[in-house]
Amino acid sequence: MKGPGGMARRRRVAQAVFLGACALGVLLMLEYPSSIAARTVALGGMAAAFSVARSLAGGPGRPAGGPGPSAPEGRSRARPGRLLWAAAGGLAAGAVASFWLMLADQAHGGRAVWPLYVFVGFILAGAAVWSVLGAKLMRW
Repeated sequence: MKGPGGMARRRRVAQAVFLGACALGVLLMLEYPSSIAARTVALGGMAAAFSVARSLAGGPGRPAGGPGPSAPEGRSRARPGRLLWAAAGGLAAGAVASFWLMLADQAHGGRAVWPLYVFVGFILAGAAVWSVLGAKLMRW
C-alpha cells in the first residue's frame, strides 16, 4: 500500500472499520438500553475502533517509545524519582492499613467513624499521587 493510491485506500479502510464498529456499538446500545454491561462494551469498542482507525489512517501521533510532542528535540522527559515512588508505595501501604482498621472497627461494632475518614484520606491522596506517577510513566 505504498504510493498515493495506497494511502487513500488505507484511509478508506480505516473509515470503514471505524464506521462499522460505531454502527455496531449504536445497535448494541439500542438493543440493550438498560444494560450497563452492554453500554460499557459498546463504548469501549467505539474507543478501540477510533484508535485502530487513527493508526490505520496514518493520523497524527507520536512514535512508540519516543518523547511526547512537547518534549524538546532529542531529549526525553524525566522519569519518576524515588520520592514519587516512595510516596506512592507509602500511600498504598497506608490505604491497606486503614482498610484493616475499618475491618477491625466493624468487627467490634463499627461505632467509630474516624477509620473511614482515614481510609478515604489515603485513597484521595493516593489517587493524586498515582495519577502523577502514571502520567510520568506514560511520558505525558
